[in-house]
Amino acid sequence: MFFFNRTGESIATTIGEQPRPIMAANLDALVTDAPLPYIQQRGRISQVEAPVAPKASAGEDPRSHGAQVVPQ
Repeated sequence: MFFFNRTGESIATTIGEQPRPIMAANLDALVTDAPLPYIQQRGRISQVEAPVAPKASAGEDPRSHGAQVVPQ
């Protein structure tokens, strides 16, 4: 689950089932623009861009890497 502030910026995330009292406290804090009581702050993250894979040429099947073996 992602928590967003009023401007749409992601301010926290959580994974897995959360107990009702914890969710209620976090949602109440969001409504009043207070810090979320049960979410740790996120650290800095790097802006990593995924490398762009080269495009396959026409007729080339990306699953054909085993086709290089020639039966004898």
